[in-house]
Parts: sequence; C-alpha cells; structure tokens
Amino acid sequence: MENTKGVEKILNSICDSIIKIGVVIFLHQNPGALDTAEGLSRWIGKTEKEVQQALDELVKAGIVEVFGEGSSAIYSYTQDEQVLQVIDQFITGLSRESSPLKKAVSLLGGK
Repeated sequence: MENTKGVEKILNSICDSIIKIGVVIFLHQNPGALDTAEGLSRWIGKTEKEVQQALDELVKAGIVEVFGEGSSAIYSYTQDEQVLQVIDQFITGLSRESSPLKKAVSLLGGK
C-alpha cells in the first residue's frame, strides 16, 4: 500500500473511533482470533453494540473479514499483507511512549 491515499484511508478508517482502535489492536495482537461481536466485546471491554458498529465499519474498510451473518457472524483480522503492514506501522508508532495518540487513547480509556 505504497499509495499515500491508501495508507491515509486505512488510518482514517481506524482512528475515528477509540473502539475501532481497540478492536484493531486486539486483532493485531491475536491475528489468529476468530470471534463474534459479543466475544470481541468481552475482550476489549466495550458493549456489543459499540463493537458491532466498529466491526461493520472495519469490514467495509477491508481491515476485518466476516464469515456469516447476524449474531453468529465470525470476525477475523485481514490477511491482506499491505493492510497489515500499514497497521503494524501504526501500532508500532502508537506503542511509543512519546506518541500523542497513545496519550489520547489512554485518556479516552482505550487499552
């Protein structure tokens, strides 16, 4: 995803919601995870409704894959290498102590 607009699109798809950031971080740390919106909501400590909305948007952005429909739908992390590289750089930057985004996430109650 060398295209700057593509990178920007991926990051904008994640960064407009603390819940989406939480979902992406969880899936990035657990790339083999397969779970429902309800299960993911327990892992990241947000309501199922909030997580479901975030998942729907992340699926549209190509960051999360979905198998099935409704409450039994199973979600997993994308396998697109270009998207994974962009997200890896984002999370690496987020983990730096001096990262303004890390400070904002912690202030907003993110994990």
